[in-house]
Amino acid sequence: MEDVVAVLSKWFPDGARGELANWGGWWRNRHRESPDKARRVLGEIKSMILERRIRSCPGRAATDLWKRLP
Repeated sequence: MEDVVAVLSKWFPDGARGELANWGGWWRNRHRESPDKARRVLGEIKSMILERRIRSCPGRAATDLWKRLP
């Protein structure tokens, strides 16, 4: 979960904990389901944040990526 907080802090430094409060359970469940896929999704979210492609919510983007990636 520390990796998720670190990535979300790049998006919104003051709101990373709040974002985790909303999406933390989702991240935990996805990690239990498929740790490798969860790491790939987190890596892609990090990339999207650094490229400023996420405008509203990293959690929503992660959900979308989870559905699309094999």
